[in-house]
Amino acid sequence: DKKDKKDKKDKKDKKDRNKKDKKDKKDKKDKKQNDGKKDKESDDKLRRAQVAASIPCINGLADNYPCENVDLHSFIPLSELTPNDSINGNDIWGWTHGPSGREFALMGLTDSTVFVEITDPTDPKYVGFLFSHTTCSSWRDVKTHADHAFVVSEASGHGMQVFDLTQLLDVEEDAMPVQFQETAHYGEFGNAHNVVINEDSGLAFGVGTNTFLGGLHIVDISDPTNPVAAGGFSEDGYTHDAQCVKYDGPDSGYTGSDICFNYNEDTLTIVDVTDRPNIIELGKVGYSGSAYTHQGWLTDDGKHVIVNDELDERQTAPATRTHVFNVENLENPTYIDYHEGTTNAIDHNLYIKGNLVFEANYQAGLQVLRIDDASTASFTQVANFDIYPSETTNKFMGAWSNYPYFPSGNVVVSGIEQGLFVLGSSNNWGTAGGIRKRKLVPADNDFETGEQRRRRFLQEGCQVEDFESATAGGTAGWSTSGTCSSGTFVVGTPTQQISQCVVTQPGGDHTTGSGQALYSAPNTGPGGGPGGDDIDGGECVTTSPAYSIAQDSLLSAWFFHGQRNAGDDVNDYFVLEASLDNGASWTSMASIGDVATRATWTKATYEGAVPAGTELKLRVRSSDGNGDGDVVEAGIDDIVICPAGPPGPSTSPTPNPTEPPSLPPPPPTKNPTVSPSLAPPPPCPGEAEIIVEILTDNYPSETSWTLTNTCDTDLIVESKPRGTYTDRGKQYSESFCVPSGEHRFEIRDSYGDGICCDYGTGDYRVLYNGVVEAEGGEFASLETSSPFGSCGPVVTSSPTSSPTNFPTSSPTSKPTSAPSTTPTMFPTSAPTSTPSNSPSTSPTHAPTNAPTTSPPTDVPTSTPTTSPSTSPTGEPTDSPTAPVPTKNPTSSPTKFPTSQPTTSPTNSPTTSPTMSPTSQSTSLPPTPTLVVATFDPSLGAPKCSTVGSSCTSGPQLLNGKVSNFEPNPPNSLDTCSDGSRGGYHSDESIDEIKVSSVDGGPLRGGAMAEIEAKVWAWSNGSADTADFYYAANANAPVWEFIGSKGAGGPDLQTLKVQYSIPDSRLQAVRVNFRYLGSRKASACSGGTWDDVDDLVFSAAGAGAGAASAATPPSVPPLTPMDSSYCTTIDKFHKDRCVDICRWKKGRKGGCYPKK
Repeated sequence: DKKDKKDKKDKKDKKDRNKKDKKDKKDKKDKKQNDGKKDKESDDKLRRAQVAASIPCINGLADNYPCENVDLHSFIPLSELTPNDSINGNDIWGWTHGPSGREFALMGLTDSTVFVEITDPTDPKYVGFLFSHTTCSSWRDVKTHADHAFVVSEASGHGMQVFDLTQLLDVEEDAMPVQFQETAHYGEFGNAHNVVINEDSGLAFGVGTNTFLGGLHIVDISDPTNPVAAGGFSEDGYTHDAQCVKYDGPDSGYTGSDICFNYNEDTLTIVDVTDRPNIIELGKVGYSGSAYTHQGWLTDDGKHVIVNDELDERQTAPATRTHVFNVENLENPTYIDYHEGTTNAIDHNLYIKGNLVFEANYQAGLQVLRIDDASTASFTQVANFDIYPSETTNKFMGAWSNYPYFPSGNVVVSGIEQGLFVLGSSNNWGTAGGIRKRKLVPADNDFETGEQRRRRFLQEGCQVEDFESATAGGTAGWSTSGTCSSGTFVVGTPTQQISQCVVTQPGGDHTTGSGQALYSAPNTGPGGGPGGDDIDGGECVTTSPAYSIAQDSLLSAWFFHGQRNAGDDVNDYFVLEASLDNGASWTSMASIGDVATRATWTKATYEGAVPAGTELKLRVRSSDGNGDGDVVEAGIDDIVICPAGPPGPSTSPTPNPTEPPSLPPPPPTKNPTVSPSLAPPPPCPGEAEIIVEILTDNYPSETSWTLTNTCDTDLIVESKPRGTYTDRGKQYSESFCVPSGEHRFEIRDSYGDGICCDYGTGDYRVLYNGVVEAEGGEFASLETSSPFGSCGPVVTSSPTSSPTNFPTSSPTSKPTSAPSTTPTMFPTSAPTSTPSNSPSTSPTHAPTNAPTTSPPTDVPTSTPTTSPSTSPTGEPTDSPTAPVPTKNPTSSPTKFPTSQPTTSPTNSPTTSPTMSPTSQSTSLPPTPTLVVATFDPSLGAPKCSTVGSSCTSGPQLLNGKVSNFEPNPPNSLDTCSDGSRGGYHSDESIDEIKVSSVDGGPLRGGAMAEIEAKVWAWSNGSADTADFYYAANANAPVWEFIGSKGAGGPDLQTLKVQYSIPDSRLQAVRVNFRYLGSRKASACSGGTWDDVDDLVFSAAGAGAGAASAATPPSVPPLTPMDSSYCTTIDKFHKDRCVDICRWKKGRKGGCYPKK
């Protein structure tokens, strides 16, 4: 007995080990597949990001696609249209909303129909999808009529779905893609191969159905949401495809009749369906060598039908054959001949527009033929775009179909394995001559990775619960309850589950795609996979802890719900709801009934603001009713609580805080309560004042603008990226001081409908020195103002006399910092009178501009007759409110004040004399010259070929990085490349690099130079750093580190460092702008968010053209500074070791940060 028991136990242990081994192998295989899928998705998303602006066809390529006279506007890979790897693409059609002109592509997939807006062809928006009425099929077909889509499929029992396309118009971008439900359904047939629509007659025709022997099944759709059976035709058997029209061709006896041209596998069969009870076959014709008469289209003049045969290339034809029929006599159609194409690809679907035939020819992609003479089957291929570049053979792979009828002239192509292509041409597809070659214009890029999304949430001042720091297998403080027998919510990383073609659980969380969420099934139950630990036996509930809301806030959350079966149990459902009273009552944020649902992360938003003082809770309820035969999953992630007013700090929401967050300290007061009685200074001394006023529409985040100085190589002096404006119907007003010059203002709307008047009554106004120069609001994507201002200097008035009041007493407290710079100019003449009295308090503002004239030739020859009676206890920390005039005053006091101020100011003066010189050189400095670089293809970077006092890349040569619009990436002299991730003007990138001599002389050996980098920083800039380098020989660069600068703030920042120019002729500087990480010895950080750019410039020999001042001023350190600045000072530049640094003597001496 003991032996038997032991044998049984051994067998059981062995069986358990085998089960475990099988499970381990399956887990390993699933992980490998998941990793491969994520890599593919990453590649696809990167490809889409790189195609965020039109890529012209140049020298036979657009991106990596062979082409001729066709440009690639954009591409969405299948991985973005469906999370299911087994899904392929099939048919495609288009819809244009008449009143607005908005354009949409309607593409069939194995499991659904997807809707993509292509109004901006470079920025397609995946609006949503309509799931299959039954199950999956490789064949799905869609057509449109009266703003409705009609969808059929070969799936058993599918029938015809009707969908109201106007639902696409009002979907918020951040809620895309939405899962739609069909508006109506027609079930008088089950499967169908295609649907054909005669829009003039309001008739739909199901072809290849399980009725009428596969012939025409006619449906009256004059009322789209109430389709009614209207007869059929079976006399010629199976119809694969057809074109049905209200006839107006050359056979006048049938003008006004409803005529169908049927492609019946081996014949073209023409049928008159005007009298539905008495349908008449008018004529039919076959042709020699036919293999499968597949589909065709009528020419615009109605004389010919052009047809494709799907199988002749696999049987008898050596190349793609396009067949032509004469149908001038509908009762006696005749076959003319065929045109033989340039490849042996199979032709699949074609459409005619004017004299062009747009063919989707599987592995050859889109091929466009010009009809030279249809009566002799004479065509010329004038354009093509190969979506399957790896090979071109007669296989059923590549382009399924195309749609060329958008008013914009763009064409969409569906790729079976690829996805959706949006294509265009500037020369009418080759018929206008020439090949499109144009400058790439940066376009707004909506592509956003999970990490970018997370960073954006935080940047906008929102609080985020993303479950990333929660313990896997726990609940992150959420409670669980309900009647379900399995499917309890846990924290973890969802793995994709697919059951009978339906994705019931997504692969990955919402935040990053590989992080954690709170969801219903780890799928480790019996059998694993779909149905293992899914929701069964009733309702599973999870409820959040309470969150105390300190200020009015907006609430959103991302959820998924997956359900395989539709209509089998009324107790199948999903609900996401919020409570504003700590769980006493609940309001629905999202609700889904008993329908088949693809599990995809979807955004739900609470309607209205959550009031301050609310105890907020969220709850998810999901149920698989009475039976366990269905597969149901659910999850939640990225709960985002954003202040309804100005953004607050970026933190995770804290359940039940014991006290409200502390408020930030008030900003320092800039304006004193007492100031000398002087006239107010000009708002922008020596510069121009620009005021930009924006009244937002209902979609403020779509608005962006740039202000360009046209006198300085189109230098962008101010800009606001998309997403700056967040409040609807709000008046924004900002003023800027900009260098004088001629300016141009450009305002953009990313959606293409301006800021007035369809979706809110927004407007804008631009004032230049108080004068309105640009205004409006009604435009499409872009409006550009006429130039305003001029390239001459802006002259502002200066005081004609000196201040009459001076300080009378000494400060009573020590200042907090020392003056930062030293003035270089003095008055040109002595005053005619002395001041009469002194103010009681010190002014608080220093001048912002130095004098604009050259150094004086005369200075006072005597010292003051009186000195202060009391020395201050420290240098003042605030400067006078009376500005120093922008030009030299006509008078100046002869005496210094007799006493010092009684109070210490709060800010450091921007200038302060170190001594009163008794003599000054009369030599003038050299005239500065700015050289603008051009791209040097041999070096791979911008280059200034001539010597100047400054060399700049200009605003166009860099402008972003490799992933977003940089013209010649990576713009580096060696193998250092940019990171592949990041949004344009929202993440790390370099827009411009400029190197200038400090003294205004030519760039030359031994002179001090300043490198200025204009960079775009993410968030508040705290994580971004620019590393600066120089190389003495641009042809063989060896990079020397100069110093690093933190961004110091968000968005556009200007960072500067100085260094001594080596004595060589062709030099280079490098800026490596990185996100986190540390500086690399290779001068190349290599991070995925980083940008690196070089600038090559010519330099003169040492001493050439040096400024002739007798004693050049010491060079002040640049701002903003941090302690890392000190270590950049070598022993030859002791005079720069000031302020936050200290100089250490001795063998190991040098400049060090102060302790």
